[in-house]
Amino acid sequence: MKHLKGMRRMDKFYKECKKWVEEKIGENLISRDEKITARPLFPGEAIGEGEAARRHDYPLRKGKEYLLEARFRQSRGQAFTDEPKSWQGTVESFLGLDTGENEERAIFVAAFNAITGDLGVVTNTVHCRNESMEECAQKMARHLSERLDEDGKIIIVGYQPAFIEAVSKMLGGERVRVVDLDKENIGRIVHGITIADGETDIETMVKDVSFGVVTGSSFVNATYSEVERTFQKFNVPFLVFGTSGAAPAVFRGVERWCPESK
Repeated sequence: MKHLKGMRRMDKFYKECKKWVEEKIGENLISRDEKITARPLFPGEAIGEGEAARRHDYPLRKGKEYLLEARFRQSRGQAFTDEPKSWQGTVESFLGLDTGENEERAIFVAAFNAITGDLGVVTNTVHCRNESMEECAQKMARHLSERLDEDGKIIIVGYQPAFIEAVSKMLGGERVRVVDLDKENIGRIVHGITIADGETDIETMVKDVSFGVVTGSSFVNATYSEVERTFQKFNVPFLVFGTSGAAPAVFRGVERWCPESK
């Protein structure tokens, strides 16, 4: 029941995004017959092939997820997904995508990021690569250390190994919580931190921390609404990280962190 309510709230959000695009069509900023294409990127295209990209067990490098890239005019938008699908169509067919289906939802989010990026509503819609990923993780660690009280704890929602390493080194593993939905990650100990279940353990974790960072992929797998409600329930502030959440974070009115993206 909780999952169904979350899906309904996310469906309402996707419809609001589509309505915004319809408004831009009405303002003659976009035409219905303009082309949009999308395809999954190879790992090297997405995050690079350097040492920084190979050092961590990113789900993308393990074939657990893919970075889907959409192109609209000269702009690119992206979304992480575990069900990649190449697609080409028009703005009209984009509006007809079934956001109740995981693979079409990924296309929708990536394309929405590209459209909003082209219109100047959002920036930083293309994932960083190679050493920039390590720099992003270090910046995240410093940013969190500045925002937290001396004994404040944080939770990372979504497995991001570079973040986990950098933040645990900066704050100490005892101040870091991590949850994920991948059953293969749950129960693992990474940099001294046990990965908890993002579905069953998140409330227990959130009420014990003072700040959170949430993967933008939650807008793609339609879990964002429930995650947001959990943070609101315990009055815990959070930010969204990553390129998947570029436009969704803006339209949802939440802070986003993605300093090394393009």
